[in-house]
Amino acid sequence: KKINVKCLFSQTKKNVISQDEALKQIVTSIDINYNINNYRNKNNILLIGPSGSGKTEIFRTISDLINVPMIIEDAEKYSAVGYKGADVEELITNLYTKANGNLEEAEKGIIIIDEIDKKVTGDKNDVSGNRVLNALLTMMEGSTYRINVGSEYNPNYVMFDTSKVTFVLAGAFSDLVASKKNIGYNNDLIDNKKYSDITIDSLKEYGLSTEILGRVKICRLKELTKDDLIKIMKYSKNSALKEYYEYAKSKNVKLNITDAAIEKIAKEALKKNVGARAIKSTLLEILEGAFFEIGMNEDIYSSISVTESTLDNDPPYKLYKKRNIH
Repeated sequence: KKINVKCLFSQTKKNVISQDEALKQIVTSIDINYNINNYRNKNNILLIGPSGSGKTEIFRTISDLINVPMIIEDAEKYSAVGYKGADVEELITNLYTKANGNLEEAEKGIIIIDEIDKKVTGDKNDVSGNRVLNALLTMMEGSTYRINVGSEYNPNYVMFDTSKVTFVLAGAFSDLVASKKNIGYNNDLIDNKKYSDITIDSLKEYGLSTEILGRVKICRLKELTKDDLIKIMKYSKNSALKEYYEYAKSKNVKLNITDAAIEKIAKEALKKNVGARAIKSTLLEILEGAFFEIGMNEDIYSSISVTESTLDNDPPYKLYKKRNIH
């Protein structure tokens, strides 16, 4: 598959702001995976980053741009064969389904296993955690599985080779980052440790095996700052703020939010400690009353204004009626 690295990097950057270093590594790994002859040299990825930093968004964007089937699965759903929970072989069955039954496409797809840190444990007797990781390891290295793509009563078996599938293990590994402490007059947040400080040794201590760590490229996403959240609101292709501007426009209402208000909203969103995810909920908390009003009273209002000072009021916005309406 021909991949335009420059295009892939620049387009993904439009969706995932302030994670350029990790994006460079991921895009390069994907390009290598589609252009090597010996799949023993394939790059599987361990993607570490705080909640809401863009872990799954990166791969959603990449999968759309290079048109490959991709699934995102929650690690907690899976267990080892014979134990309660879904068998890891379901991952490849789901990828086959996502590829609309095209085996060749499915075998070159991307499988993201999110919240993998929940399966990592230092307990050597942990059946559901360590055995799942071992089963994944076999799959990541490349094996052929006989999977049923029919029904229980009308089975249809295909042989699925996982050697070309790109596996991404994603997790927050938040225990490896020191807790934040409130200090000073403004309760400034100080981090003793950042995601960039997480080493292979600390991941081993956390419970990840040498076998897995030896077979993944480790990519680290950084913690988002207030300025990053402002950039996401203003410039991200998937920005909720842009979406809300368009929503107001569809009701013939202009939404005006000052830069000072955007900064204040970013500060509020940052406090929720869930990264970029907090932007949408914070904006909606501010605007939902106004959106209800313009929905209930079509053709009455001309604009919604949100400023630094309106944010301190109830409601946190000002609605302006059209001039000819009293």
